[in-house]
Amino acid sequence: MKCKSRWIIAVALMLIVGILTVLILINFQPGPVQPFNADRAWQDVLAQMEMGPRTPGSEAHN
Repeated sequence: MKCKSRWIIAVALMLIVGILTVLILINFQPGPVQPFNADRAWQDVLAQMEMGPRTPGSEAHN
């Protein structure tokens, strides 16, 4: 009897998780895609280069 009730509980939990997953995926709406900004990307590269080299094992890398 215990085995049957555990099986029913397991199936019920799987159904609940499945239904919740479907509901979440149906309602999921990704945000708007931002256009690529070359100037922003270049500024990010320059800022990263200003940090200097990060040689593995050096103090700057840690």
